[in-house]
Amino acid sequence: MRSLPLFLILSLSISATLHAQLENTAIFASVSGYRNTGFENNLFTNAELGVSLWNDKILSPEIGIGFSGASLKNQVRVFENNGVETEQQIRTQRRAFLLSAGVNLRLTKRESYWISAFSKVNYLPTNRFTSRLFEGANVNSLPLIETLEAQSASTFFDFGLGIEGFVNEKETWSGSLAVVYTTNAAFDSFNDLEFEASNQNINFPSNGAIGLRFLGRFHL
Repeated sequence: MRSLPLFLILSLSISATLHAQLENTAIFASVSGYRNTGFENNLFTNAELGVSLWNDKILSPEIGIGFSGASLKNQVRVFENNGVETEQQIRTQRRAFLLSAGVNLRLTKRESYWISAFSKVNYLPTNRFTSRLFEGANVNSLPLIETLEAQSASTFFDFGLGIEGFVNEKETWSGSLAVVYTTNAAFDSFNDLEFEASNQNINFPSNGAIGLRFLGRFHL
């Protein structure tokens, strides 16, 4: 929540100059994937749409909206209950609407291809958490025993370095690939949640991850 004023200041500053910068404005769409072994398939993702300004300058501010989602690896425990082998599973996921504001810094001359770095703040106003406890003797049809649900706001930062270039002769479309480090700690607000029907704790993943961002940009 401490970063919310920073996010609002960046967003308002960018929005205030939109009407005067249309000739240097671009619309972008991006998909990011991050590796973290605590998540299902060792991966979590973000998708985003947004607007960037002053794309012919060294510094280019941008704002975006998007979706952030992740599912943790299923926790499985097998034990005997009154002489019957019983399996217990915990299935956890997080879904959130995302707002972002940041700045791109072009490090080389803007020609066919150029190198740039960026940093941005991401705000999740409705970070929704759901964890379900299943338990039973039939592993093919485990009954639901208990559900934990919670919601909290969250803020995290991204820092990236990548290459971008035009993909057509008119230079109206460009694409980029960047290596990104994210401080994503979107599960921190839920660390104290516990199931009443089980003494098994939820295994939360470590914070932060390195990944790749694919971005396409249409220059107005």
